[in-house]
Amino acid sequence: MFFADPVAAFANLHAQMVPGGGLTFACWQALKQNNWARAPMAAALPFLSEPPTAPPPGTPGPFAFEDADRTRALLTDAGWRDVTITPWTGKLQLSGDTIEDAAVRLTRFGPLSRVLEEQGVDMAPVQAALQTTLADFLEADGKVRMPAAAWIVTATA
Repeated sequence: MFFADPVAAFANLHAQMVPGGGLTFACWQALKQNNWARAPMAAALPFLSEPPTAPPPGTPGPFAFEDADRTRALLTDAGWRDVTITPWTGKLQLSGDTIEDAAVRLTRFGPLSRVLEEQGVDMAPVQAALQTTLADFLEADGKVRMPAAAWIVTATA
């Protein structure tokens, strides 16, 4: 997801494979289908001096392979065959032992953390807003689990 030139990167992997060898990876579907990334950003919006702009499609990052057709074409162009892309949906458990821990971690790692750092935002009110948002996803065992959607990609060399 973070390759500047994904065709070259996948071609390099392909070149290292024995004939018939397999490649399997998971990558995120679109941001709108991944509440674990979208909801924290929405909770932080009131504290930002300006909303973040979405990168152009295909830009290296967590959602670079959100388009299954593009991902299939990248792999095919890199020499892979029998490319299959299967959707997966479920819940992603956020790191942290408590809702407070999860809110702090979201402000320190991932897409939201970069925006907060770039804009010099005071973390305390953002973390409080995040806790309110995350409360909707708190499960009986005390863990925060949020909807997530990924692609499971397989291909043959």
